[in-house]
Amino acid sequence: MKNIRKITAILLAAVMALTMLTACGGGSGSSRTEKERYVAGINDYLNHMVPGCQDNLKYDSALDIKAQNYQKTYEALRNTTPPTKDSEAKDLALNAAGMGDKLYFVVTCELGRSASESQKIQLVALAVKEGVDNEYLAKYQWTISYAWGEVNTQKQTVPIYIVLHCEG
Repeated sequence: MKNIRKITAILLAAVMALTMLTACGGGSGSSRTEKERYVAGINDYLNHMVPGCQDNLKYDSALDIKAQNYQKTYEALRNTTPPTKDSEAKDLALNAAGMGDKLYFVVTCELGRSASESQKIQLVALAVKEGVDNEYLAKYQWTISYAWGEVNTQKQTVPIYIVLHCEG
């Protein structure tokens, strides 16, 4: 059973690598200006909630593909039968997306489909604040991007996978 999971993980990683090679802009579900607007809003919240944090997050379009690959791999692993354990799926997805080192963080939160943009921004800012040590948020510069997950029709929510990279 472990071998099957390992083979599945390797195949998923290979598929994700091929996807990176064929990616050609668009298709992320969010335009660059939307992502920049979200990041500006997240910075506004963090500037008020985290002492010393002054616009420490910068949108980086280069992280878009990593965020999308993480989301696709993670959701594929969680949808296997039986589902891959959450912690194992996170580790495999990080490695498949090329984010295996300790400078990358992925924070996930569920957003209501009917939530307003400002509500979504506030929830993402809170998730980032809870997911990354506040001292590090204030002390270092970070690049950020995100990918939307598959809609949960039962709960009327959609997960968002926020990728943060510590620039130092």
